[in-house]
Amino acid sequence: MTDRVQPGAIDSVVRNDELSQIFGQFSDGWIVPGSQPTAAAERRSEIDETALGGFDLTSSSASSLDITLDPGEAFVGGWCVRDQATSLTLPTNADVTVVVGWTPDVIYDPEIHSNRDQADATIVDLAQNVSDQYPVTPVWDVTTDGSGVTATTDRRQVGPALDADVVAAGEGLESPVYQTLSDVGDVSEGTIVYVADEQQLFVEDGT
Repeated sequence: MTDRVQPGAIDSVVRNDELSQIFGQFSDGWIVPGSQPTAAAERRSEIDETALGGFDLTSSSASSLDITLDPGEAFVGGWCVRDQATSLTLPTNADVTVVVGWTPDVIYDPEIHSNRDQADATIVDLAQNVSDQYPVTPVWDVTTDGSGVTATTDRRQVGPALDADVVAAGEGLESPVYQTLSDVGDVSEGTIVYVADEQQLFVEDGT
């Protein structure tokens, strides 16, 4: 028999795929407006928040199977960001969906990565290339013929989105709700709290 709980026992392992399914149960994912980068994106010097464009489809052509998406930021079972444009080559005579999300299986390796953040992997790819178990949200549907793009449909949910039956974050989550991060007091390690001005959940990690 195996028991798994998240958050679990004190000092038990916090696994990102388990946290992702907790966070993701209240929303199918949404795109941060390019003109309104999050505080985290603004605070990280390695992220160019001025480049973020909400994963807009900026390049497609009836004479080419290549498309280009703007940089962007999203909440989908967690938070992810990419500050460079992404180009994809599409299959011919196909209906495909482009998704945004992140890879939960990457492991930090000091032989490969210069720091732990470099192990992070945001996904901007065709849904057919991404595991069904990865947290992603659809952003564009694209149709091609034998030589290029014939139609596109914007699937992005821009701005926060919660399931309709979640009336208020505090009621839906049954977790402590704070207005700002600085308001979060002394809570037990592993406690999930909702911070209103960040519009997201945080897990107390004891630091």
